[in-house]
Amino acid sequence: MKFILEGDPIPQCRHRTFRRKGKNINYDPNASHKNQVKMIMGRIVMNDPYLPYKDFYHVSLIFWFSIPKNDSKAKREAKLNGLIKCTNKFDLDNLEKGVLDSMTGALFSDDKKVVKLQSEKRWAERGYTEIEINGFNHERSDGRGN
Repeated sequence: MKFILEGDPIPQCRHRTFRRKGKNINYDPNASHKNQVKMIMGRIVMNDPYLPYKDFYHVSLIFWFSIPKNDSKAKREAKLNGLIKCTNKFDLDNLEKGVLDSMTGALFSDDKKVVKLQSEKRWAERGYTEIEINGFNHERSDGRGN
């Protein structure tokens, strides 16, 4: 199953802590983004209701980042053609964590069910995240029936 999350990719951030009335309060600064992704996942599960019941998953992620407006036309073309790799400030592992954490609870019970993960960052005119998920059961895991 393949789908797209519109908007520039958002990495997982560290949880924040503050004190209120003598108590430490922890919160996730990405909570609203994760809830939006979970709503999208809910719609996807409606199209494939058996996907959440698979034993494990292969996930492919492509993070497309918007090219900065102040880049020259030549630099913009080089980025779009893949001659300049996407090395923006976000770490790939934090981007992966952000998406996988958002899927937990909506698509699968725990992201430990993801046994294969591949991802990359690329440049685009507008930002979005391309996600492909394949769910498998144990009996079909190697393609030979076991």
